[in-house]
Amino acid sequence: MIITGITLEVEKIPLRTPFITALRRVDDVENIRITVHTNTPNIGQGAAPATKAITGEDLNTISKTIQKIISPKLVG
Repeated sequence: MIITGITLEVEKIPLRTPFITALRRVDDVENIRITVHTNTPNIGQGAAPATKAITGEDLNTISKTIQKIISPKLVG
């Protein structure tokens, strides 16, 4: 099986109840949904949450890291 491509999609999922801490209020969760395509019918999926307040990562840095560092090492 060979990885033929990796696609990214931003997904925003509203929470039923806001998550509230002393630092912030969160009304929805933002993820980068990752799909790994292969030369077979198999695909792989995962998600990377943007938790800037905790990890320092946002949607932009996650996307760039996947596109510029991770993807080139896996595709092919």
